[in-house]
Amino acid sequence: MERDYMESYFKRNNTLISILTWVLCLLFAANSMINIAWSDIIYQSPELYNSFLANDYINIFFGVPILVISLILVRHHIKLGLMGWVGSILFVVYNEIAYLFAVRNTYSMIANAIIVGIGLITIILILISIDYTKILDKEIPIKRTTVYGLVLVIMGLIFVARAVVNIISTVSGHGVLTVPEIGVNIADVVICTLWIMSGILLIRKTKLGFIISFISYIQGSMLFLALMFFMVFQPIILETEFLVLDFAVIVIMSLTFLIPLFFLIHKFTGAFDKNP
Repeated sequence: MERDYMESYFKRNNTLISILTWVLCLLFAANSMINIAWSDIIYQSPELYNSFLANDYINIFFGVPILVISLILVRHHIKLGLMGWVGSILFVVYNEIAYLFAVRNTYSMIANAIIVGIGLITIILILISIDYTKILDKEIPIKRTTVYGLVLVIMGLIFVARAVVNIISTVSGHGVLTVPEIGVNIADVVICTLWIMSGILLIRKTKLGFIISFISYIQGSMLFLALMFFMVFQPIILETEFLVLDFAVIVIMSLTFLIPLFFLIHKFTGAFDKNP
């Protein structure tokens, strides 16, 4: 049964991709729970504690469930699940890159590096193993590919440029990023570069560009939603101030991903239909 539903999407590496995904999911959840249980040891400074503890809860109750739900959808031959699958793994990789460069105790460095490595390997295997004709057997289902692509390119450039300037300023001594902010900025450079690349491919109207852009919109939407949850839960968990204006800005920014994602899901041929 495992082989049957995997073969409906992949030409090779079926078993390996499945095993790596579940290992990644379990490690991501376990690492977040360990961070919560031993937060005083893991997060050795107030800034790390305040920046990452609430995020660990979001990883467990938001990131992990979406990945599991996506895998369930794939098992039932629903194409949308495959997009959510890869998008969720990108969400995991983004988070763990931030942790990897910010949380510097021995356990965290090893655990986060392993999760990042498994996540990247899994994404690469998925992208080179997908039978794209079974995912998108017709023309690209959206007409305004340039608009969808430009949103990714522009947003990606904004985040990458901002992160690069922040990092260079901090290294040169002209700016001061906190340790958690350094991790997040490095994650922005890595992941948002993918947004730019996928947007360019979509502007060129390639089927691969459509699929990767779809995945990027899912991952970007997850990041914005997770950030909104973070801004709500952090004051509850840490008894800090709720920043209303900052929250409103993030909500508005999130619409640049959520609205296109809604239309992509709506237009995606067979997204909610089972394959024969």
